Amino acid sequence: MRIRSRSLHRLLLRTLAVALLGLLAAGAHAPAQTWTVYPKASLAWWQVDPHLGHLWATTCPEEPSWKPGAGHSSGFGSNPALMNAREGAVSDTVHVPIYPRQGARAVCTEAVAGRIVLPDTVTWRGAHGQVTVKAEALVTGLTMRDNFARSNVLETTRYPDARFTLDSLVDVTRRADTV
Repeated sequence: MRIRSRSLHRLLLRTLAVALLGLLAAGAHAPAQTWTVYPKASLAWWQVDPHLGHLWATTCPEEPSWKPGAGHSSGFGSNPALMNAREGAVSDTVHVPIYPRQGARAVCTEAVAGRIVLPDTVTWRGAHGQVTVKAEALVTGLTMRDNFARSNVLETTRYPDARFTLDSLVDVTRRADTV
């Protein structure tokens, strides 16, 4: 009797070991995930520090959580529920972006495109891809400032797209809708 139960015990352990190895091997060969930017819900943002009350821009001024800076042009609504920007002459690296999104909404002008390949979504090793932003779509809320930025700073006729290439990720943390 004991011999049979030991044999059964060994057989079960071996079966379990083979099954676990099979699962590990299957996981190691799982296909990579590809994340594609959804342009209607995606935005790009820049912000200078200190922002001086107006030095930020977005590709999605339609986003309800966005507010143009001081001295904005007519036609750019300002959500009264949003607080005014804090003191703009003081460095603030904590509140970037100054008006964060509470959630992604499909309301944006299509200005962001891209693809990220993720071979491993546990450790994020091997992640790579590219995100492209149409520079012409960046809006501060003041037409004169936007025209100057496009012609003299960004040179959008010469460089219509800003391309960001991802070749690796380090120290990954999750916060809001961002990895």
